[in-house]
Amino acid sequence: MASIVRNKIVHMVKSSDCNMFTLKCDGTRDKNNIENFSVVVRFAFQGKLHEHLLEITELEHDELDAESMANKIMEIIKTFDIEPSSMIIQCCDGASVMSGKRGGVQKRLQDTIGVEIPFVHCFNHQLHLVVTNALNRLTFVRRMFEVCDGLYNFTRRPHIAQHYDGEKLKRLLQQRWTGHLATISTIIKCYRELLELLN
Repeated sequence: MASIVRNKIVHMVKSSDCNMFTLKCDGTRDKNNIENFSVVVRFAFQGKLHEHLLEITELEHDELDAESMANKIMEIIKTFDIEPSSMIIQCCDGASVMSGKRGGVQKRLQDTIGVEIPFVHCFNHQLHLVVTNALNRLTFVRRMFEVCDGLYNFTRRPHIAQHYDGEKLKRLLQQRWTGHLATISTIIKCYRELLELLN
């Protein structure tokens, strides 16, 4: 079924209104600390914009550099027989491995394809940075998350963890606000256990 859906997406990309597409890429680690790298295509087809996931692939620890990621993207594009030179925009997060003008994925793709392909910093990631920076300017919010981070670091120490009966706290990541919510929810739920541990 996945193959049928992908073939339909590829057919739409190749038959797009202007024979061009935007490449969107992002990576995220799962609970097993494995990097899942997604490749998405955005294009116009029959007068409507379409955005479809083309592939999710796991990256090994030695594949997290710009060259390996660019090679993986090219491999996926070629697997589906999509013309790389039809790529008109690259849209990713602002991490240097992706956005670097000298050695990032965006530069390596341009060099490989031999065409200048503008890079756009994903608006969702930009919005996240705005929210993060705005909240960090509020002292009480910043202090609350500092306490959450301190509790996370404290409870994961082996000699402390053996005395803690509550749920495991999540690590706070700047780029993943779901972790902030999960940590605060766990602190509220396990408030009594955390107090006992601290006492």
